Amino acid sequence: MQPVQHAERLTKLRALLPLLCCIFLGGILLVWQYHRTQASRARITFEVHLEGERLSSYHATLNGILGYQSGFPCGVGSKTLHVEAPNAEPFETNMFVWYSGAPLGTISLPHSRGTLTVDIAPSPNRVSIRGERFQKELVDCSQQAFQVPVGQYEIISRFERFSRKQSAHVERNSAATVSIKPSIATLELKAEPSAAEFRLQSTPPEEISVDGRRT
Repeated sequence: MQPVQHAERLTKLRALLPLLCCIFLGGILLVWQYHRTQASRARITFEVHLEGERLSSYHATLNGILGYQSGFPCGVGSKTLHVEAPNAEPFETNMFVWYSGAPLGTISLPHSRGTLTVDIAPSPNRVSIRGERFQKELVDCSQQAFQVPVGQYEIISRFERFSRKQSAHVERNSAATVSIKPSIATLELKAEPSAAEFRLQSTPPEEISVDGRRT
């Protein structure tokens, strides 16, 4: 009897084997479908600010692929996010993203900076440095260097009777130097009558104008 029963069991198992295989494969497909559906919902969310000012335009790469935006599908797994914007230092972070995604909050980018050196003579003088994100007033300046945000700057030097203006462009991790050293001369005026008013006007490009009275 035992050999007969054993043979019957084997026959039943062989009959059930296709059904068991279908159940096993169906379970795998269900798990894969669940994974694919949930992975497609995973997103990285963030805002990009430039020292407190929200940016609507920036460049982001995800795992080296350019064009990623906050809230786009990203899938699950290890990710590297790189963000950069004009006149700002870049940002990069590594993370592992699961089905729930990765809310990064605010990504704050600092301004890129360079060095602006002013070299002014003679003294006394008053110097104004004007840029979009940096302003400075100096008295009796000779030579000074400043770490400033990148951009365009206007430097105005005011001397006793005239002023000079120059511009400079500061780039990231570079140095720009502005030297204002006008040649100074002495002019003696004689007039009849002696108490005469006068105007001394230079020809371009100096554009110096001096008004006074001969005493």
